[in-house]
Amino acid sequence: MKRPRLRWYPIILVVLIAGMSFQASRLLRAESPTAPRAVDVTKAERVARSPSGEEDERERPAPAAVAAGNGVVEPAAPETRLGAGVSGLIAKIAVTEAQHVEPGAPIVELDRRVEAAALAAAEADVLAARAELDRVVRGSRAEDIRAARAEADAARARASLAETVAERVKQAAAVGALTGDELDRAQREAEAADA
Repeated sequence: MKRPRLRWYPIILVVLIAGMSFQASRLLRAESPTAPRAVDVTKAERVARSPSGEEDERERPAPAAVAAGNGVVEPAAPETRLGAGVSGLIAKIAVTEAQHVEPGAPIVELDRRVEAAALAAAEADVLAARAELDRVVRGSRAEDIRAARAEADAARARASLAETVAERVKQAAAVGALTGDELDRAQREAEAADA
């Protein structure tokens, strides 16, 4: 078996060497990519006059003896991480960044709309249970009496739940996670559910 002759091999090799030589010579003749071009230096040194005649307030370059540059400012003391005893949406932030906060001071106020709606629903349930109890006391069928007692038991369970929530809120307030306002609200909810 005969090998084919490579007639084009020397020509391709010569073309590749010529191309590489051309690129190397362009690279050696090119200006330094880090040195500023004379055209750019003259553009940077020009001073444009303000149309109103006011003085240009551009920042002057730092003197040669001063080192300047971008960086990150680190705090002198470590940052403090915060956590809450309960979860919820933040309605109001009572402090600003870098403000000194005393222990126990409120930092945020949580949104109370969900709890207010739950309280209103519990109060409505209590009123319905009272009305049903009055109807049962005046004389009703045995099924109505059992239903009233079941609803009364459910109201007691909700009151117990509200009391448990109030106790958890009290514990969270003791460690400073909640404000006194939220503690008062939870206690009022527990009292209303108990009533």
